Amino acid sequence: MRQPSSSVVSSLIAFALVCVVSSAPLEARAGAAEDEAARQLELARGDLEAGKPDRAIKAAKSALRLDPTQVDALLVHALALEAQEDYSAARALALAYMGAAGETASSEGEALVARVDRAEPVRTTVEQTDDGKVVVSFSAREHVEDPILHWRVRGEWKEVWMERTDQGDWTYAMTLEGPAASRLNWWVETGLGEPLMAEGEDGEERPFRLAVK
Repeated sequence: MRQPSSSVVSSLIAFALVCVVSSAPLEARAGAAEDEAARQLELARGDLEAGKPDRAIKAAKSALRLDPTQVDALLVHALALEAQEDYSAARALALAYMGAAGETASSEGEALVARVDRAEPVRTTVEQTDDGKVVVSFSAREHVEDPILHWRVRGEWKEVWMERTDQGDWTYAMTLEGPAASRLNWWVETGLGEPLMAEGEDGEERPFRLAVK
């Protein structure tokens, strides 16, 4: 078989050297990014333990930006949001983490979702109108099945089925006179017959009392 000429061999060696030299900086940069991502994740965990959720969120975001495979940063971010009582965002990120991590997901993700669901299964917002009335909106999380809102201002309890939005939440809004709104009591019953009520220090469940500021 005819052997390649010395000039061809030299050219091949030169090409191989160029490939090695050019790929080395790329590999070095990738490794540095992964190392910095791991460092940022540890900083996020430390900030969370120190009670600094704002800083934990920034560090977790940085870790994920540097290394998108660092999915544990999603969990730390979710835990920090829970500490800030931003339950909706915390729940969404915890679910995203569990989906990304798959079988390797920490049990912390599932526990976080359970805590959030207990902490705020139904949200309320209060808006004052120009004519002195108050609009009270109720929004139940998507996992709550066929919720019925029970409410009263004075006298008999009333009930109404909450309606589902395109986003999956269950909602209902009512308009009340300003003074009456401060005396609004309510609780929610799910389609499974489970009451969502306020739990006192004695463990007894009682209707929620709306606090209008």
